[in-house]
Amino acid sequence: MFFVILTFVMELFFGLCIHLPYPIIHDEFAYLLSADTFASGRLTNPTHPLWEHFESFHIIQQPSYQSKYPPAQGAFLAVGQVLFGYPIVGSWIALAVANGAIFWMLCGWVPGRWAVYGGFLATLNSSFLITWGQSYWGGQVALLGGALLFGAYPRLMKKPRVITSVILALGLAILANSRPYEGLLAAVPIAIALLCWLFGKQNPGWSVAVSRIIAPMFVILFSTFFWMGYYNYRVTGNALTFPYKVWVDQYYSKTLDGLIFSVNKDTSRKQPVRTIYSYDLDENQSDPKFAIQSKPFPVELRIKLLRFILLYTGSYAVVLICFFGICAFFRNRENLFVLIISLLVITAAVSQGTSGHPHYIAPIGCLLILLQIQCLRYIYQWKRNLRLVGQLLPVTVLILTTLTTIMSFADYRKPVPGSSRQSWALARQQISKKLDSVEGKHLILVKYNRDHSHHDEWVYNEADIDNSKVVWARILEPKKNSDLISYFNDRSIWIIEADNPKIRLIPYRLKQK
Repeated sequence: MFFVILTFVMELFFGLCIHLPYPIIHDEFAYLLSADTFASGRLTNPTHPLWEHFESFHIIQQPSYQSKYPPAQGAFLAVGQVLFGYPIVGSWIALAVANGAIFWMLCGWVPGRWAVYGGFLATLNSSFLITWGQSYWGGQVALLGGALLFGAYPRLMKKPRVITSVILALGLAILANSRPYEGLLAAVPIAIALLCWLFGKQNPGWSVAVSRIIAPMFVILFSTFFWMGYYNYRVTGNALTFPYKVWVDQYYSKTLDGLIFSVNKDTSRKQPVRTIYSYDLDENQSDPKFAIQSKPFPVELRIKLLRFILLYTGSYAVVLICFFGICAFFRNRENLFVLIISLLVITAAVSQGTSGHPHYIAPIGCLLILLQIQCLRYIYQWKRNLRLVGQLLPVTVLILTTLTTIMSFADYRKPVPGSSRQSWALARQQISKKLDSVEGKHLILVKYNRDHSHHDEWVYNEADIDNSKVVWARILEPKKNSDLISYFNDRSIWIIEADNPKIRLIPYRLKQK
């Protein structure tokens, strides 16, 4: 509980001392749509009659209007929105609970004092606190699911209990509804190890196995699969079709490279519409931050791995210090088991044809912290002339982690020179706040140039579009624009030229004169 409270207090401090974060990345808007939908008491929303004006990245409009992503992240954001009026509080709650779960997980693997040490490493991790905690698209929910899974596993092996089986199954349920692909890869080795144990010589006996392990897990997992099927049915019309699959079929301009399955493109959509809304990874070359797909595979691999290292360790210096414990590390079979799981998930994440964001491997985030601690434990046991060094290095790691957090806090959300990715988002946020304080409802027509960057997307809306204070719509052909204006004829109508260096609201009727 200590680490839960500490994490939440730090997140609250960051949010209030600077500002509550506003969405910047495509994914954040999609998760906020899920949160607003769930907070409104619905699983999805009906397709708007003028849905083509509201199409945007990572959101499906047909057969219903909802985010493409699994619902767990949006559910936590919805908790923050319902209880406190701010979705970001849900992000803070998720990270706080995840850090508490990491401490609990570590208690099952290492002595108590090292579990406390690991709890501080996780709680003071600048990437967890800021990159995830102060955004809407972090990996804290999957981090929580992984911590529950890997914390329950050693406890179940030592003493089978119903509550431990339930926790393990809940971890699997959270992973299935947050990062199902990487979560499955992380869970498979655990499942194999448990099966080998149940059928091995040291099994707890079938009466114990059924009553304390299999039955509780079956109840939780069956309920989870039933819920997932029902959610899919409500969003896509088919219990076996995920919203992500519908989005891929409708909007992806090519087969998903790097994944283990192929996708049939939906040829029923009109080509001009597909061209406008396709989220083609090749277009990422226009932004240096997203250009790793254009680099040779070894370079791309190094970039992704460095991203993972920085997020889960905080600095390169921590990695260098931990490296000294590698030699003795491989003597322990449990360490090898943890390492194999970590490498499996990391390999799957870096081999995908995406930018390789660190939250992809969040299901094993707790294991990466465990690996650091195990290395430091061996360093701490150095003897003779290196004894003092071995005792000081773990302290040094904790100090470096704290300093990194302080420096990250100082640089929090500073504009990146030469980048428009934050300036446009800030302008959008300011316009929304300005119109919220103006009497009446508003419709904003967004006009893009042909060379517009798809990363600077303005058209995102709340779950209930018709009753929203401010509606954002994409300008299409004249007939469709006329229908849109007629539909929202009770609103003040504005135009924004998104690629104009000076963003300003232009009254629509004055524009026409």
